[in-house]
Amino acid sequence: MEASNPFGKQYKAIFHAGRPLSDLFQQSTPAGTELSFAQNILEILYPHTPQAPFICSTASSQPNDSPFSSREMRKVIRELNKTKAPGYDGLYNIILQQIHSASPKLLLKMFNKCLSLGLFPTFFKTGVILLFYKEGKDQNDPKSYRPNSLLPPVGKLLEKLMTQRLTYFLKKTRQVSPKQFGFKEGVSIDHALDSLLTTIDRHKRNKMHVAIVSFDIKGAFDNLKYSSIVEKLSNKQRPQNIQSLFRNLLKDSSVIIPSSEGVAQQQQTRVLQ
Repeated sequence: MEASNPFGKQYKAIFHAGRPLSDLFQQSTPAGTELSFAQNILEILYPHTPQAPFICSTASSQPNDSPFSSREMRKVIRELNKTKAPGYDGLYNIILQQIHSASPKLLLKMFNKCLSLGLFPTFFKTGVILLFYKEGKDQNDPKSYRPNSLLPPVGKLLEKLMTQRLTYFLKKTRQVSPKQFGFKEGVSIDHALDSLLTTIDRHKRNKMHVAIVSFDIKGAFDNLKYSSIVEKLSNKQRPQNIQSLFRNLLKDSSVIIPSSEGVAQQQQTRVLQ
């Protein structure tokens, strides 16, 4: 989530246009507390869906990857967006940059300990949920609000280091499809459209018929199975410590909504956005 001011309304508001938390369930739970309302919101928007059990980790034929380097750390620190709102810890990216500037090895040492243990701390994957109203929808229906999670920036730093390593390995071993345009650095929808139009033009010049099949997956992120991701990661050709860290990242995450009466929390089985 970006804003010109990280202390702006994106961080301060739970509902678009300042709608108070208790308004949402005024019809269904008129006697509830603010904390119970928040818990109801999480249970409706983030219902617990059974996931297939994680497969046993396949022993990698590759040695462990080397520890994260100072160069890698400088790169991800330099690329931090200063306008990003913080997560539950209240740490802003600019604070992390100052910490790194004052003690360059502090964060690096912590992240390398995570890598060696194969442990992505639970706190790093706890998202604060902000809800934004979808225009024209029933304002008393929780599903009329788009949830957005604010994750701790320190966890995002570790994710970036992990992703850089995995991306490098996949490119080095030629496991990235040239036809993939999403979630891939350096390409965008423009490249996908150019590839499509080029293919259409080539076939038309050869006087051939062209058919296009397009489909949209509703709630693609919401229904993505962690076990499927883990299965793909559990490839013998990937470094064992990177595998372990990604596996742990996908376990025991949660979402929360702070209220004046406490914190509502729900275990997460979806990919946080």
